[in-house]
Amino acid sequence: MTQRESYAPAADRDEAARRFSREPMADEPVSTRDPHWRDEVIGAAGLNVIAGIWLILSPWILGYTGPDATWNPIVFGAIILVLALARIARPAGTRALSAINALIGIWLFISGFWLADSAQASWNVWIVGAIVFIMAAIGMTPATTRAGSPSRS
Repeated sequence: MTQRESYAPAADRDEAARRFSREPMADEPVSTRDPHWRDEVIGAAGLNVIAGIWLILSPWILGYTGPDATWNPIVFGAIILVLALARIARPAGTRALSAINALIGIWLFISGFWLADSAQASWNVWIVGAIVFIMAAIGMTPATTRAGSPSRS
């Protein structure tokens, strides 16, 4: 006998279960938790962690020369890294962090047109910006699906 079972007699448990469980009404949407949602969010945030680390290191690895081309990926790489780590630590309550990372991904892509000082710098921020945006969009998916709507398998 578990501790939980010892608190209420069987008749009381059955009554409580009957009162608190009900069938949904015909026009009421049924929400169900996507069982893979947490894994998808953590995986996408993990890839954003890698992207953030790469952005921080890329000016030295790729040999950037201009200050704008150097500091843009360092600053935004650090922000992406911190937000992605926070998203990994608490996936359920931090969807807004993925939205911020998506905006940063858009900024990185756009900044490749005028802040980058070489083709390498441009391609780097274009590709990483697109990756950050896509991973953040995956991280913003809702934890629940509605009955009747297509569900990802």
